[in-house]
Parts: sequence; C-alpha cells; structure tokens
Amino acid sequence: MAEFMHESIEEQKGNLQEVELEFAPATLDDSLPEVEDPLQEINMGTEEDPRPTFISTLLEEPVKNEIIALLHDFKDCFAWHYYEIAKIRACLGVLLKLLKALLNG
Repeated sequence: MAEFMHESIEEQKGNLQEVELEFAPATLDDSLPEVEDPLQEINMGTEEDPRPTFISTLLEEPVKNEIIALLHDFKDCFAWHYYEIAKIRACLGVLLKLLKALLNG
C-alpha cells in the first residue's frame, strides 16, 4: 500500500485527508481481446523442405485463392530459417504494396 496526501477545494480550509492507495499491477490488462480465426495451413515448400504458413479459413474462396497465389509468387520474401532473413528486406516493400493493392481492390 502507498500513501499520499491531497487537498480538495473543501480541504484547503485547513483539513488534509490521508488516503491509502493500492499499487497497480505490474501489467495492466487493458489490451484489446485477441480474435483468433480458424486457420488453414499452406505449404510453400516441398515435402522434403516444408515451409508452412497459415491463412484464415473465413476468407471467401476467390480472395483465398488470390492470396495463396500471391504467397507462392513471393515465397522468396519469407524466411523459415535464420540464415534466410537477410533476403527479406529486398522483398518486403514490394510485397506490402502488392498486398495493399490486393486488399483495396
């Protein structure tokens, strides 16, 4: 418990009031609730070298097919192994622009 003293307008006339406060928790639980869609696994690699990624099963079929095609077209922009991370920077900007264009119609 912590203690502090404050003055309200009424208390400025001579009476101070002591109030006990409780500390806030270390982490506040004011985050938005997470929504989790059911997912469909898409293998971007081969059976010998699987490269799984996931998309929402709630997507409409034409959009789902377009996204899967886009993911396959840009599979070199994803890293499944640590040593592949360096190549991502080159692809990231292009991929984001294409995704925005696809989602905005």
